[in-house]
Amino acid sequence: GEASSGPEAVMQSEACTPDILLIDYSLPGFDGAEATKQIVKKLPNIRVIGFTSFDIVEVIDHFMDAGAAQVMLKDSDPQHLLNACIKVIEAD
Repeated sequence: GEASSGPEAVMQSEACTPDILLIDYSLPGFDGAEATKQIVKKLPNIRVIGFTSFDIVEVIDHFMDAGAAQVMLKDSDPQHLLNACIKVIEAD
């Protein structure tokens, strides 16, 4: 699934029930951390990886407090993203 806003991300997650969800912090409607909070509450088996360009402790903490399994910076090496996906799946 794909979404272009926080509310749409929540709806798509319910419709698609992915194993892993990669969600951007900067979304219209409400941010990715708020979407993460709602998604994890409704669908606790989905592992969320927050994705952001903000290398700011508050943003990372916001995602983690919302229930993200991991937070990645957008400029991370693609191999790090793949490793993060494997790590959050293996954590089950």
